[in-house]
Amino acid sequence: MVTTMCKIPIDENKALLRTCLSQFPTGVAVVTAQTDQGQPIGMTISSFNSLSLTPALIAWCIDCRSASYRYFCEVKKFAITFLAENQQEIAKRFATQGCDKFAGLNIDPTQPIIIPGGSAWLECQIESTLLVGDHRMIIGKVLACETTGNQPLVFCQSQFLSLSPKQGHRDKQAA
Repeated sequence: MVTTMCKIPIDENKALLRTCLSQFPTGVAVVTAQTDQGQPIGMTISSFNSLSLTPALIAWCIDCRSASYRYFCEVKKFAITFLAENQQEIAKRFATQGCDKFAGLNIDPTQPIIIPGGSAWLECQIESTLLVGDHRMIIGKVLACETTGNQPLVFCQSQFLSLSPKQGHRDKQAA
């Protein structure tokens, strides 16, 4: 296999950078919260990291140009659901602007919004935020978590993947 190096400054070749970054497989998650007015907000993310076990801290990033940006900057708590391999449609729905992302979900304004059927979930409170380039990193302190045993959904090379031996295929209808 032959690889070529790009001599063009990376700031002038964002397509190459995006292609390079797409080679790194990530889990797929949905982050949800409720505004002070009780409006549910949510979006699909793949920019998730565990930061620390003691204290229990995680981080995710949101594009400052996102329609949900100002809402997520104002909330005090949020939930993250790691999607299961059969939840590709939910990943696509929460990645789409203008649709009813919460259709069919029972939302209790006193509880975190957890997407049913995921592989795991975290309930968090905002610990801090940091502006990094064109994104804001949101650091959350984990208050509660649970795992379900469902296989996680993975995204790589602009396609959904399954880790299950029986599936192990690519979904050509990627987000």
